[in-house]
Amino acid sequence: MGLLLISILATVVSTPAPESFEQIITRAQQLWDAGDNAAVAELFERAHRDDPRPEYLFGHARAEVAMGHCERAHALLDALEASQPPAAILDASRSVREQCVVEPTEPVGPAEPAEPAEPPATSTALEPDASKPRARHWTRDPVGWSLAGSGLVVGAVGSGLWIGAAHELAHPPPTIDEDAFSAHARRWQGVGRAGVAATSVGITLALVGVIRLAVVARRGR
Repeated sequence: MGLLLISILATVVSTPAPESFEQIITRAQQLWDAGDNAAVAELFERAHRDDPRPEYLFGHARAEVAMGHCERAHALLDALEASQPPAAILDASRSVREQCVVEPTEPVGPAEPAEPAEPPATSTALEPDASKPRARHWTRDPVGWSLAGSGLVVGAVGSGLWIGAAHELAHPPPTIDEDAFSAHARRWQGVGRAGVAATSVGITLALVGVIRLAVVARRGR
């Protein structure tokens, strides 16, 4: 009897007292700060076997996320949310779940047969070649119209100067003397020559513009 009692007392004394919740959390924090995520996961897994508290599942899941074990972490979070924990732990669980997304795996099936390639379309002489730029219509050619328009304007100005000079030379003021008449004639003769030159340039520009429009129109047929 005495030996049995001594054996029981020795067993009780040698069995360590279980850690409290606060002690487990403190030790887990120390391991977490040291970067030993595997030890944190092992600590919370062992603690949850002895005391199924939702805090242990949550801590275990956080450690698995830190190690990149998303599938394991999601399984722990599923078990945590199924246990109907307090609202604060449930919100924290959803936040941790978003930090580690598990990509869905698609079932591997037989490969779909590739569609036969369509034969390239053969172009005929009647079909326009899309690779070649389309010729611009003559009514939209800016160069031709600019030349023709400028020629008409310059020619009109030159003709006005020429006609005005001819009128002034033919009808000089009757009250001027011989010197004034000579100066008047020289001035308007110069204006007349400038008018003739401007008229010639205008006609040339207009002709060049018309010729260009005709060429563009011929190409666009």
